[in-house]
Amino acid sequence: SSVYMANFIEVPYTDHLFDHLNEEKMVSLGDNSYFQDLVDHTFEDRSIHLNKTIKTNSFVGAAQLAMDGFGITVTLANTLQYALPKGNYNIVRLPLSLLNLDTGISVNGNASAQIKNVANTMIQIIRDIGYQKL
Repeated sequence: SSVYMANFIEVPYTDHLFDHLNEEKMVSLGDNSYFQDLVDHTFEDRSIHLNKTIKTNSFVGAAQLAMDGFGITVTLANTLQYALPKGNYNIVRLPLSLLNLDTGISVNGNASAQIKNVANTMIQIIRDIGYQKL
C-alpha cells in the first residue's frame, strides 16, 4: 500500500492519509452488506476510488485478509480481537463522524416472511432516498 507506515501498528487518522487511499486495493464485505454500502459512500463522497479485489461475508475474514496484505478494509474495532495479526499492516481508527452508523435494521433470521419483507422494503427506502433524509 502506498500509505503503509513501517514500524507502526496504529497510525493516527488524518484527512491527508484518507485522501491518499485512492486506487488502493480493498477487501470488502459482500454486496448485501449495509455496512459496506456506508463505507463505499464514505469513499465516494470524497471522490476516492478503491479497487475491490476480494469480497467476503465476514468482518473477521476481511480483517484477516487485509492484515495478510491483500488490501485495505474498514471494519468494526471489536473485529480486530478475532483476527490473527501477521505480516506488515497498520490500523487507523476512523473518526465516528466519518461513517454515519446511526441507521440500521436488524431482523431475526427466524422472523416471518412478512417481517422480512417489511425490513427489506425499509432498507430499499433508505438506500433510495438516503438515511440522512429520513
